[in-house]
Amino acid sequence: MSKIALLIKKNTLSLFILICFFTLMTQTVFIRGYFDIEIRVIILCLYSLIIFARVYYYRLLFTFSEIVWSIFTLLAVIGAFLNSKVLPLDIIQPIIWWFVVIGVVSVVRIARPNEEFLLKWFFALVIFELLIGIISIFDFLGLYNLESLLSTDLLNFKIFGDNHNFGCLIGKYALGLEMMIGLIALYGIFAISRMKNKNITTYNYLLYLVVLMVFFILLIYSTMRANVLALMVLYMLGLFFLYKNRSIDFKLVFYFAVFIILTLIISHLIGIANPFIKKILEAGTSNRSIIWKSFIDEQYNNFNLLSFLFGDGFRYIFEKYSILSSLKLAGFHNFVIDIWARYGFLNMLLIAYYIFIGIKKGLNNRFGSLIVPIVIACLVSDLSTGYFIPATFRLISIIVVFFIALSVDKSSDIELRNGVNDSN
Repeated sequence: MSKIALLIKKNTLSLFILICFFTLMTQTVFIRGYFDIEIRVIILCLYSLIIFARVYYYRLLFTFSEIVWSIFTLLAVIGAFLNSKVLPLDIIQPIIWWFVVIGVVSVVRIARPNEEFLLKWFFALVIFELLIGIISIFDFLGLYNLESLLSTDLLNFKIFGDNHNFGCLIGKYALGLEMMIGLIALYGIFAISRMKNKNITTYNYLLYLVVLMVFFILLIYSTMRANVLALMVLYMLGLFFLYKNRSIDFKLVFYFAVFIILTLIISHLIGIANPFIKKILEAGTSNRSIIWKSFIDEQYNNFNLLSFLFGDGFRYIFEKYSILSSLKLAGFHNFVIDIWARYGFLNMLLIAYYIFIGIKKGLNNRFGSLIVPIVIACLVSDLSTGYFIPATFRLISIIVVFFIALSVDKSSDIELRNGVNDSN
């Protein structure tokens, strides 16, 4: 047992990168509609290896994150039993989410991520997202029609509207989200390099800027305003923290701002930015204000204490809230309301407290320049998308949980005495 656990511990990073790769693949035309169940089973099997090592090394020593997510799952299951009419799905989903999130938290516990771990993980994410972006460009330029690869089952799936491809991903939402994640990883590489006072060559700067331009232009092309706003928040906060910590100077901040402005001008000149600008000027809130108001009205007009406290279940909300089915929506497009509706007001408060503690402790963490900007940027995006938690197999969920766990979960002397060191 000890040799197996040690082998898993030494290869935690490789397993985690593999998990991230398969998680990204769930949104592509190559997997979605063909191997939906199989790919998720593989991901859960990889998580199970990491959780096995966590159980072997830490046994019944629980971190703050593990306690929070276990309470969350318990309350969600109680809510499903009490209020949902879509069983057993509404019980299975929070349990699967618990398994995934405990797997991510276990990565942080076992690997104890340092700069080298984070750099390798960020590099892997950039490579994965860049490949997705480059493949998608072939579709956007008409060089190859990737919709021809889309499964018939997916094309006929009308519950949440039409499911067509956007590049090699399913829908523009997925492309915008994945390009944002690529930019998050790119920021992580830059931030760690600057924090380590590592000399960055002109060649590396140019390579960084080229990749940054590719991700940014594709993000603009997706017309996802929330993700663009999240990107602005990420880099504004990130550069502020790095400047405050004297990892960069004002000149570098100025050069970055000039680069972003030039990229926007280029995007406009080649016509990519035009649909995005039009959407900003004409789309308004894309019915989000109506969707959110309908939830509040339903809660007020048909108040039920058990439903209010424990939620109505992951899937049952589509039967209870008619606006979701009438607009063919997968959720309320807001992670706060989605958590409240599906898992209850108590769980919403619990997760709000967890996020608050994560950001607060992140301010004093040695990785604060990563934790605070990345977590806040992801949540800004999710305020109008609602992927966090309901979308179990998405990278944004992994990233948020990973960095909050990195902030709030600390190794103790007790854990060290239980044999977590490599000598075991």
